Amino acid sequence: MDLETLYARFRRSRAFLSALVALVAVWLALHFVFGVDRDFGALNLTLSVEATLGGAILYIALERSEELQKRQLQYIADLSEAIRDLLLAHQKEHASEERNP
Repeated sequence: MDLETLYARFRRSRAFLSALVALVAVWLALHFVFGVDRDFGALNLTLSVEATLGGAILYIALERSEELQKRQLQYIADLSEAIRDLLLAHQKEHASEERNP
């Protein structure tokens, strides 16, 4: 399993949401109790970077998924064509046997 898939699964999980809520809660507690990050610039930067990287990684995963889907559809189309050709050949063979017993 590739990194993009693992990351996508993690972002959909309760663990990710719990970690995100915990990070913000701790950050807010540090801000209000100790005055850390007075203008929330570091928190904003942290969440923005995570969102940007997450979006990029998920886009890469989407592209890979689309490419895989295209290959699967092409395989199915090729397989369907081969089956059709076999059926047509069988029908012709069966029709010629009926004409020439």
